Amino acid sequence: MASRSVLVKCYWACYWINLVISHIVAIVYWICIYPEEPKRNLVNNIYNMWIHAVPPLTFTVDHMVVAHPSRLLHFLYPFVLTLGYAGFTYVYYLLGGLDPIGRTFIYRMLDYEKPVRALKTFGMITALLVCCSALQYGVYRLRVFIARKLGKLQ
Repeated sequence: MASRSVLVKCYWACYWINLVISHIVAIVYWICIYPEEPKRNLVNNIYNMWIHAVPPLTFTVDHMVVAHPSRLLHFLYPFVLTLGYAGFTYVYYLLGGLDPIGRTFIYRMLDYEKPVRALKTFGMITALLVCCSALQYGVYRLRVFIARKLGKLQ
């Protein structure tokens, strides 16, 4: 069985991945995907808000109140996941995968028939990943600052 410290480190890595990727999914969805979708009814709009706007907010509030350690190099965890996702989408394309409408790409911005666009997309997502990680590190530093001012930390 794995030691407790290894399990805690794995939990922290998964926590950081979830924290950062939720922001990236929300930003990419609202900027790139939502404008191209057909107009939806109120129920679909509420659902979109629930799955693309609420998680980053609740995860940030959670990050503000829990005592998880954060480091700037933690951006590597979601970066590895992003590389895995890029690999998956490329293999999906190579094997002839289709979306529900019959197109050869999962999202228009990841159309490998236009490789420059796909590479730019992953470059921008990587930059966004670093920015979101730095933002969450800033939230951590703010939490530590407040805790010190309140006398909760030595």
